[in-house]
Amino acid sequence: MKKKTLIILNGNQEAFQGIKVLRKLYNIVLVDLNQNCASRKLVKNFIKADIYKPKKVLSEVKKYFKKKKRPDGSLVLSCDAVLSMAYINDYYKLNGVNVKIAEKTNNKISLKKFFKKNKIYSSRFWVVSKTNQIQKILNKNKDKKFILKPAVGRGARGVMFINELDFKKNFHICKSYAKKNKILMEEFINGPQISAEAIVCNKILHLCGISDRNYDRMNLTYPYIVEDGGETPSKYSHLLKNKIKTLFQKISNLLKFYNGTIKADLVLNNGKIYVVEIALRLSGGDYSTITIPEVYKINIINNAAKVALGEKLNITNAKLKSYKYQSNRFLFLGDGVVKKIDNLKINLLRKNKLIKKIDLNLKMRQKLSIPKNHPDRHGSVMVVTNNKNKSTFLVIETVKKILKLISLKKR
Repeated sequence: MKKKTLIILNGNQEAFQGIKVLRKLYNIVLVDLNQNCASRKLVKNFIKADIYKPKKVLSEVKKYFKKKKRPDGSLVLSCDAVLSMAYINDYYKLNGVNVKIAEKTNNKISLKKFFKKNKIYSSRFWVVSKTNQIQKILNKNKDKKFILKPAVGRGARGVMFINELDFKKNFHICKSYAKKNKILMEEFINGPQISAEAIVCNKILHLCGISDRNYDRMNLTYPYIVEDGGETPSKYSHLLKNKIKTLFQKISNLLKFYNGTIKADLVLNNGKIYVVEIALRLSGGDYSTITIPEVYKINIINNAAKVALGEKLNITNAKLKSYKYQSNRFLFLGDGVVKKIDNLKINLLRKNKLIKKIDLNLKMRQKLSIPKNHPDRHGSVMVVTNNKNKSTFLVIETVKKILKLISLKKR
């Protein structure tokens, strides 16, 4: 039987393992602006295009398939190019997210309005365009914390705390990331932060993972809000998995999103689940390629491709039983220039079978500063063991060891 053709948007290092698996099952057409991206060597068929420019992507895809059989499905891996995928889906009438839904979920303001209209718990919010608007909100809410974020953005770029002292300065910083888009100001909700992932197939939702998110580095990165990994499964899984599944099903039904993947950032506060954001894609950070398959024995990427191609799902872990424990953390170095990286000793750490991945986002003589967003983080470590405490301890100790093997000099 001839293989079906699957368009994949994004060929970076995080997408590599997913493409490596899917190329055995399907004819992959990879779309990426970088002709030398990490996954390029895995595929024969390649389209050069900026995956964050939907109209340009569709134009190049149409050119590529002009004299070829039309594609059977499309998928984004480890990136936030949902709108580009939606353009492809609408043009070729493929399974998955359409442009109308993608535009609604891609804009944080329209998303917040959607939550409010449908009585889904989320934080209070305001659309701000001037600093005097912020001043008035702060004056009326002296006991609250607030965040600014671009209405359209990715990777936590421009997401930051504000207060009476720094709101003017931080508004202009956020505005530089927002560019022509509006700025969202929202109340910060205290409580444990978790993320969850699911697949929707023919209106039926399958929950595939729940994780605790770690923000222990916020004092270091203030006013920027940068995540420092987390743990899977979440410590709240047994208490909340049915409620989260019901919440996800409600959201997908309200959006009329009946086929595809959905992820959400959630906060637990006073017994309620608040939705921070949702995205109609798979998570990055090796969550799809390593964490979910290892922890839950669910091959979520394979199943996401099946949905995109109109095939039957293969998810047997309906109760979301966990088999292992995953922990990951990131490297946060200070200001300076990279003077030394002891790659020999770091490679020795990689030989530990419990350490699934060590990535360094560093090179010699690179100028560093404290991370302001997710792409700025200086590397990552992921471990998987049979014990939750062991996983957390091992990942933290491994990060400490790696930091000792990297030296900086002052600028």
